[in-house]
Amino acid sequence: MKKIFLLSLICLFLLTVGNSYAKKRERSAHPLNSGEIRGVIKGCGEERFIRGVTVYIPGLSIMARSDNDGVFRLLYVPVGVYDAVVEVNGEAPVTITDVRVRRRAVSDLGVTSICSSCFDNNDCPEDSFCSPRFMTCSLDGTCVCGEEGQCRKRPRLCPDRYDPVCGCDGNTYDNNCLANLAGTTIAQSGECDSGPVECNDGSDCGRNEFCVKDESECGGKGICERKPQLCLIQHDPVCGCDGQSYINECAANTAGASILKKGTCDGEPLTCSDNRDCGPGYFCRQPDGQCAPLYIPIPLPPQPLPVPSPLPPQQPPVLSPLPPQPITLPD
Repeated sequence: MKKIFLLSLICLFLLTVGNSYAKKRERSAHPLNSGEIRGVIKGCGEERFIRGVTVYIPGLSIMARSDNDGVFRLLYVPVGVYDAVVEVNGEAPVTITDVRVRRRAVSDLGVTSICSSCFDNNDCPEDSFCSPRFMTCSLDGTCVCGEEGQCRKRPRLCPDRYDPVCGCDGNTYDNNCLANLAGTTIAQSGECDSGPVECNDGSDCGRNEFCVKDESECGGKGICERKPQLCLIQHDPVCGCDGQSYINECAANTAGASILKKGTCDGEPLTCSDNRDCGPGYFCRQPDGQCAPLYIPIPLPPQPLPVPSPLPPQQPPVLSPLPPQPITLPD
């Protein structure tokens, strides 16, 4: 009996505390103890109001979305001073500071414009860049820079993909995302047409480029060019300006080296210790340590064509006459 009595007291206590807490929360969220924040979200254009804009107060689980007329209402906001944040997909968020909420009153914020028009990055926050609303590009991939745009968030992460573009700042980027990360938009597809770039070595060139020099002119100036992406299977050893022997000129250029001379650097056959010392399509043949092609075509001896044998003459079939059949007349 004592245990049952104690359990009853504990349950009664918990029920009383829970009801008290629920009534306290109910009083705090009651319209008599809170206020309302109201406003209108306007976009670009004189009468363009935006639907579905998210408006919230950081730190409170109170959120609203604008209706067809751009109107939003934050209900049951506790009395106090807050910052209201307006967010639209693709736009930089707008923060409305020092919004005072009074008891049983409506705080009218009026019209809030999220049309962050801009002409350059100086018109945008530090974490955003000025992006044109509509890209005007010709068939050759050249786009117009400097048009009126809107502030957009810079990307945080970009894929490791090489799809070069020329930014409106005159620099070449590996892809569009990296151009936006640097705060610029696309002027044209592909690398910037800056003309030949002179170089002393590969450090003067961009990524995936090397300094091309005339044969035997390793100490002179060269021009930056793209490294080859694919080489033919051809055994034509050369000596690179880096002092290394390569299976052919393409393999040397892939490694970023110009050609010092034809043939190996030491005049000896190209030797190797593993497959990495040979070019594409070759392997390190052991135990002699020579680069050899992966596939060596072996000519086959000519084979005589089969001569069809003539068919024996066929005799026409002989038809044997049928014996006469008696005819039976009816009675």
